[in-house]
Amino acid sequence: MNLNNPWVYEELAKPENNNYLQDELIDRILALPSDTLRQDLEQIIRYHISMGCDDIPDEYDSETFDGSLFNALMLIAEVGTPDSSLDAVLDVMRQSSEFLLCHICDLGHHVFPPTLYKLGQHSLDRLFTFVKEDGVDIYTKYEVFPAVVQIGFRQPERRAEVIEWFRQVLRFATEALPEGEAFDSELAGLLVCDIIDLQATELKPELDALFETGFVCEGICGSYASVIRDLSDIRHLGRLEDCILDIHERFDDLRERFDDE
Repeated sequence: MNLNNPWVYEELAKPENNNYLQDELIDRILALPSDTLRQDLEQIIRYHISMGCDDIPDEYDSETFDGSLFNALMLIAEVGTPDSSLDAVLDVMRQSSEFLLCHICDLGHHVFPPTLYKLGQHSLDRLFTFVKEDGVDIYTKYEVFPAVVQIGFRQPERRAEVIEWFRQVLRFATEALPEGEAFDSELAGLLVCDIIDLQATELKPELDALFETGFVCEGICGSYASVIRDLSDIRHLGRLEDCILDIHERFDDLRERFDDE
């Protein structure tokens, strides 16, 4: 890698920074010129994509594990662009489940929705295109939905735009579910859960059609009757506040998670 700031990669890859970054280091990195930092973070991300899982040992070892991809995916949200940076993040999400397990473990929900919200909030068409792709890990593809829900929650003036986006996703899912390639029953169930969180009563006709396919995993979202009931239950709105966007708070959340283990 030909980095503008080689020390950034060195810091992000240190064993003591595998699980989270300290505030002082976050501030030191973000004090760099944003454009050169963005280029470096994108290079780090693409370096790991090019390596696949070859740089990950069979047995996890905190002394040798390179957590720089994970950290770069968090930091790119602060300086990234809706073109090259969003491309890099989506390319990570296109990788195999083995790759994602190696690098992200079970922390995708901490990484992807906040980063996608910041980089993709004005690129809904590209996020929709990604959702329609075949061959993407279903649980990673799901991370797009809570990111878009956050747009409707935090930017209420864009709610109609977000509702229309989900309407298109529901129509696509209804057509794609029987084949089970780009959309499967579990992803449909997860989609419905986010629509409930958004309290999107406007989407009842599309939800009717989705459930009529018989392929929605009700073990995830509940029965059709319970879904329609929950669409009007304002208690679900509280869950939307759980999405942390501030970069220091995001790493603090990870610190608490790992320090408690």
